[in-house]
Parts: sequence; structure tokens; C-alpha cells
Amino acid sequence: MWRPRSGASGSVRPSPAAALLVVAFAVGYVGQGGYYPAVQRMLVVLLTGAAMAAWGRHRSSRSCLPVRRMWWAAAAVAVWAVVSASVNGVPASAIGTVGLVAGLIVVCSVVRSLTVDERELFVVALLSLGCVVALTGWFGVLSHINLELWVADIGVRRASTSITYPSAAAGLLGMLALIAIARAAHRTTVGAHAAVCVLLVGLTATCSRVGMLAFAIGIVVLLALLGPRDLLLAAMPGALGAGVALAGAAPSFVFAAPTSVTHAVLVLGAGLGLTAVLRRRSPTFISFASAVGLGLAAWAVWRGALGVLVDTERWSLVSPLRGSAQPAAIDVGLHHPLFGAGPGHAILRWRDPGGAMDGTRYAHNEYAQAFAETGAVGLALIVGLIAVAFLALRDTRSASPLGPHASLRAGAMAALVAFGVHSAGDFPWRIPVLPLTLAALVGLALPTISNTSRNNSESKGGKRWMTSSPILTTSRMAGPR
Repeated sequence: MWRPRSGASGSVRPSPAAALLVVAFAVGYVGQGGYYPAVQRMLVVLLTGAAMAAWGRHRSSRSCLPVRRMWWAAAAVAVWAVVSASVNGVPASAIGTVGLVAGLIVVCSVVRSLTVDERELFVVALLSLGCVVALTGWFGVLSHINLELWVADIGVRRASTSITYPSAAAGLLGMLALIAIARAAHRTTVGAHAAVCVLLVGLTATCSRVGMLAFAIGIVVLLALLGPRDLLLAAMPGALGAGVALAGAAPSFVFAAPTSVTHAVLVLGAGLGLTAVLRRRSPTFISFASAVGLGLAAWAVWRGALGVLVDTERWSLVSPLRGSAQPAAIDVGLHHPLFGAGPGHAILRWRDPGGAMDGTRYAHNEYAQAFAETGAVGLALIVGLIAVAFLALRDTRSASPLGPHASLRAGAMAALVAFGVHSAGDFPWRIPVLPLTLAALVGLALPTISNTSRNNSESKGGKRWMTSSPILTTSRMAGPR
């Protein structure tokens, strides 16, 4: 089994840039996703510090062409936001978009500058923070701790987590769950599979329709990239453990009385225990256990929260708010087809069935929102940025022999697709830590800056530089499965 290489002290020290980045994500996760200006200012300071700490690694390096295309696509989004805002007479309204794009580039670049060992530490820290977020929602739902960690909705308690918004929490936990599953495909440790279990528990507890749909499509991407066997061994131990935890707490999602923290810990512990047991089993045994366990879990959850969801509008992907806000956003875009109404200046209004005027700030669809705010060009640039990032991940598979493990790249591609799907049913771009987390995952899957620079320089001299990576050489680790 591969472990990070150690120095003279016997341990790997995180770089200052990585440490500042981890602190930034911790602040964002605890601070309601960085939605409010006070937390955003803290993120700016921390990301600026991380960029300065990583500057020495960037100064003498060159990015490969797919990565440069990604930077150009991101810069185009920012430039067009300035153009749209200026045409509409509100140039200052582009500051938010420009700042977010700068943050995406900084996060992706800093993560990409990390060495193989530093990346391993960083992804462990990021998944650990994600597990903490998931647990805040889990215990909030079951114990009724009044810290905005749960919301009562149509008779079902939904996990908001420290992000304080269920769908946004689902978007974050879904991306991290996909990268955790991909990581578990090449690391069979208890911690790797336990992270999958906890993140899936938190994701399911949000009861977010768009979040679950986006995650499911991400799983399909992982299936195509990893193959059925690797996906089964990586995902099912944690999924079955999550099923046990959720089945044991299913009544708590609909009953008015809170569940004791002891009960919440016990059922979650039972799920983690099952995950630890199953992680070393054969594919045949896990397949049989999956069929039985998921059937029992589905029955138990049906008796609890799912039975309520069937009788409500949450069984459908269309809600009254989304059904009205999205056409209103499209109407605004049609009135300003080229430049839009300006970033943050799209007024969404409509009449409810009773004839009264109603409205909202967000269309719950980032593509409709982009069309309303920045016109058809802005919409095309947003879609293009997601597409170019996906192609960059695909095209850099052979850009450097020291690139990250193929399974982590598959996880990043799945997370990118999931984020794109989630954007069609919510407003994740307005919660800064969500796109910033995606940028970090993309950075993990790109070749390291130092390796790309060395590969480019030596290829100019007519040499083909080849070496091995401890990650790449353990794509199929020995040991019981």
C-alpha cells in the first residue's frame, strides 16, 4: 500500500500554501458557505496568502495547453461580466463575479502546485472537513440542535449542515462523496471507506432532489471511468454502512420528537462498523450484501421519510418556486439577449395563481440566471468553462507521467459533471465554497506544475522524460479486497 513519502523526520509536512487553503475551506464551510461579505473578506485574505506562498512554484513553470485553455475560459467569464455590468451602467456589480473567478484560478493553481505527497494530505484534510459538515447536519436533524443545522420542510426534517441550506449542502457533500469513492478505489483503508459512509449519510439527510440527481449522474460517470468492479468495491461498503445508519434513524426524519444524541451515535457507529467489515470482502460477497442490505434499507426508509416524500411535491423535480422563477429569468434574458440585465441586477417577477405579484432573487437555475444577468454570451461562457475544464481533465491524462492517480481524475470529472447538473436546479455558484471546492478537486486531478515544467523543458531537447509515481504504480494495490 502506498503511503506519502517521509522526510528525515519521518512525516510529510504540509506546505504553507496548502495549510492556508485548508483554513480557507474550514472558514467557508463553517461560515455558511461564504455567502455573506464578512466571510468572503476572510476568504480573500486566506486565498491571497495561499497564492503568495505558492508563488515561487509558479514563477518558473509553464502550464500545459489544456490548463491554459481553462484559464482563458475562466478569464472570459470575468471579462464579459465587466462588459455586461458596464453596458448596464453598474460596473461595480461585476466585482463579485471577477472575485469568484480569481478565487477559482487561485485555488486550482495552488492545489496544482502541490507535490504528490502534499496532495494526499490536502485531499485527506478536505474530506475530513466534508465529514464534519455532514455530521453537523446529521446530528442537527436527529437532535433538533437549533443552530440552523436542520430545517422542517413538508413534514420532513432536512439536514442544512453548517452551510445552512439543504440543496447547497447536498451539492458540496455530493462532490466530496464522489472524490471519496474514487479515492477508495485505490486506498482500501478504514478511513477512506468511512469517509464515503459519512458523506453519503450527510448527503441523503439533506433530502435534496437536485443534489441526489446530480450525485447519481456523477456515479454513472464514475462507472464509465472506473468500471463496475472498482466502483462496486469502492462505493458499496460505505453505501451499505450509510444505509444501515439511515435505516436506524429513519423515523427521526418525520417524527416531531427529537432523537437522542446517543441513538444518533449508535446507528452511525453501526453503519461505520459494517463499512469496516465489508471493505475487505470479495466482489461477490459485497454484491450479495448490497442486494439484501439496500433492499432492507429502502424498506426502512420508505417507512420513514420516503413515505412522506411520495405524498408531497418533493417527489417531483419541479417545485412552484422553480416553475415560476426560471421562466421569469428567461423572460429577462429575452429582453436583454446580448448583455443581460447586469450581474446581480436581474429582477425576477411573476404573478401567482391568485393574481398577486411574486418574485425572488435567484432562478434556482444557474444557466437561466446567467442568461438573465449576462445574456446569451454570458450563458455560453459559463457552459464553455465547465466543458473546457472537463476536457482539460480528459486531455491531461497523458500530459505528465507524474499526474495524479486515474481514479482521482475520474472522481474530479464526476464531481464536475455533478456540479454542472446541480447548477440546473439550484444556485451553487452563489455559495462560493461550492465552486471553490470544485476548483480544488480539478486541481488535484491535473499534473503538478513542477512535473509539467520539467516534462516540457526536457521534451524540447528531444528527450522523452519518463518516471514512475507512487500513486500511478499502485492503481491496483495488492492485498485483500
